[in-house]
Amino acid sequence: MTAHLDLFVQQHLPAQEELPDFINLENFDYPEILNCATPLLDDAVKEGYGSKEVVLMNEGSWTYSDLQKDSNQIARVLLEDLNMKPGNRVLLRAPNSYPMFAHGLVSSKQAE
Repeated sequence: MTAHLDLFVQQHLPAQEELPDFINLENFDYPEILNCATPLLDDAVKEGYGSKEVVLMNEGSWTYSDLQKDSNQIARVLLEDLNMKPGNRVLLRAPNSYPMFAHGLVSSKQAE
């Protein structure tokens, strides 16, 4: 199941017999829609890690709370101002930087 409206990738997957065999998947309790931003960021802030550094780069460092605030702001612009929907494609092209990291996180977050 997916929240994606753009089914390009699903429609262009290899034939079923060419896909890898995944074993023991029942041992993993993955939800129908997987959102890595919630457990990696939002849950970390809820658990008290907000003031801890999460991104360390040459140009500075940012905390979980900084990243949550910035990623939520980017998500609001994408969803409200640009009218993007979950599953729309997002092209990220820039040098490695904190804003690029935050945008990448938002892309996974808005797929809910």
